[in-house]
Amino acid sequence: MLFKLKLIHPKLTKRHLIIVYGAIVLHIGFVPYTIAQCIVGHISSFQPGEKIKFKAYYHLLWDTYAADVQFSVNKEVYGDEPAYFFKATGNTVKKFDWIFKVYDDLQACASMQTLNPFWAKRETSEGDYFARENYRFLPSGMKIYSEVQNSSHPSLRDSLNVSGCAFDVLTLVYYCRTLDFSKYKKNDKIPVNIIVDGSLYHIYIRYCKKVVVKNRIDDKKYKCIELSVLCIQGSIFDSGENLKIWVTDDENKIPVKIQADIQVGTIFGYISAMEGLKNHVNALVN
Repeated sequence: MLFKLKLIHPKLTKRHLIIVYGAIVLHIGFVPYTIAQCIVGHISSFQPGEKIKFKAYYHLLWDTYAADVQFSVNKEVYGDEPAYFFKATGNTVKKFDWIFKVYDDLQACASMQTLNPFWAKRETSEGDYFARENYRFLPSGMKIYSEVQNSSHPSLRDSLNVSGCAFDVLTLVYYCRTLDFSKYKKNDKIPVNIIVDGSLYHIYIRYCKKVVVKNRIDDKKYKCIELSVLCIQGSIFDSGENLKIWVTDDENKIPVKIQADIQVGTIFGYISAMEGLKNHVNALVN
């Protein structure tokens, strides 16, 4: 999740908030580890000009509206190659700013042909804490250069060798939307490589089932595919499949609802607005 739950409970520390970020946008893509180049076919699920917004709630004894999150897709040129420019921003709502003001900005650039990322960056401000992450992906897809800095330590540069597909969080969100979920059956596990805080993690997503989901924002109902995500154990999550995501069962594959069971309470995210979609929302139940 892009916003910081530290303002609600002190155990929710920065190191694992990027995983909670996944609770809001972790419509994560998945590929076998053995594939070095992440080739996709014709991209029919999104286009430049798309914008999607979410409202995030924290539940302990009651629901608390805590943050707004927005995603957008635009077009740019990287070198001589046409590229997608992905951007996600999140901020606490004003009634919480006097307690703990937070702003997050994630950006990524990826090939319009393959969705292989070219670069990605993240900037976070939470009270007196700040963090910056920059990644550069080699065209071969076998190495990632990283530079990570925060208020606890100076800039650290490193390089990571990759034995299979690896994505930054934001590009991974959109890569998943290119996949054909009809190829998977109940309880299929699909592994994924994701780079977070300068480290590479191996997790998986489980295909669960098809279900109708009601959006609490506007009471609309959508035909969805339910996915669950294996979480990294830390100060927020216990180890296990503690993230659930419901994505529209149509060409758009938009996350409609996200639920994260954490050590202190539960996080919910619901889609609140969408525009510039490439396809009609056929998953909407009349």
